[in-house]
Amino acid sequence: MRWLICVLFQIFYYTELLYLASVALTKISILLFYLRIFPQKSLRKIIYFTIGLCIAYMIAFVLATALQCIPVRIAWEHWDGEHHGKCIDLNADAWCSAAGNIILDLIVILLPMRVLKDLKMNRWRKFGVMLMFLGGLL
Repeated sequence: MRWLICVLFQIFYYTELLYLASVALTKISILLFYLRIFPQKSLRKIIYFTIGLCIAYMIAFVLATALQCIPVRIAWEHWDGEHHGKCIDLNADAWCSAAGNIILDLIVILLPMRVLKDLKMNRWRKFGVMLMFLGGLL
């Protein structure tokens, strides 16, 4: 039974890493889509900068989570109290990761709004296009 608990903690450990990487890579794919449809040079510079932020976020939090305990195996063996090592405050790591993720979400969602606001179409159609891009809030 003890080995099963360790296996479950190990699965959780690896899925945390996959989650952090997939969240950042999803944002990067949306930003690459923006590069394809928005030709404005000023917006493109901001998009490239935001891609850099997403990459930095991914590297920082994947590494922090992967190395949350030294030795690493303590991440899934510490529950029994028999194994000892040094671990970071996982609660603080999760809150910082969530805050960074929310900030990046808002940046990615709000980036195209300035360009969409300047479109030459009637107010309701423009509103509909903006709603389509804001669908990421849900």
